[in-house]
Amino acid sequence: MTTKKKKNVFLIRHAESDENHRIATFQSTFAGKAPCSWSNIKTSLGLLNVPALLDSPLSPKGLRQVKHMGEILLCGTEGQNFVSNQSITLVIHSPLIRAKETCLGMLGHIAPSPAEEKNCTDDISSVRKDGGVAVIESPLLLEKTVSEWVLPSGVQALDDRIISFESWLSSQDEHDTIAIVGHSQYFKRMLEMKEKFDNCEVWKIEFDPNCSSKSVSDSIPDKGSSNVFPRGWSNLTNIHRCEIE
Repeated sequence: MTTKKKKNVFLIRHAESDENHRIATFQSTFAGKAPCSWSNIKTSLGLLNVPALLDSPLSPKGLRQVKHMGEILLCGTEGQNFVSNQSITLVIHSPLIRAKETCLGMLGHIAPSPAEEKNCTDDISSVRKDGGVAVIESPLLLEKTVSEWVLPSGVQALDDRIISFESWLSSQDEHDTIAIVGHSQYFKRMLEMKEKFDNCEVWKIEFDPNCSSKSVSDSIPDKGSSNVFPRGWSNLTNIHRCEIE
């Protein structure tokens, strides 16, 4: 059996979304850390609009975060941006608006629109070759869903989705360096961490495709730990943090 080469993977959490902003406002207001003003109450009440929360766009602060990080990542040395400097050949993002807007703003790439991929029926959307970089939108990267939060079988459903994604990632023999733009709860569960990534953070981690997919283990490392990651993940290192908080 041929041993596959380890992959360098960059994990990027999307910028602040309207949902993130409403949750933060609700928590701050009712914890007494922010004034109980009509503006804050109105923002908090937006949490009742569940359909809007499921696929919310970036907030005004999120747009500023993307602009700030884009200026860093898209303006690298000698005219090369982050994707070129790191020799990234595959960019994958979640189908949700906040992840797509972040991917385009920070990395300069986005997967084909639904009109361009109308013949696609796979879990992994069709590929756009954008300046030599393959760009893919994957439903397997969706944030933790409502049913995965509330149903007894929800955690297992999320784990199954993560393992399916890792299995697909293992099959990408032509790509050694990959960027993934996704969501905090998904990454937290995938790496079995105690803490979530912050908005627009960029983390580098190694992935060994030779490790077989297994169920979630009981070991949960601290954020930033370089040890004790599941299913072939190892050596987590922060590369960029967003200064717009």
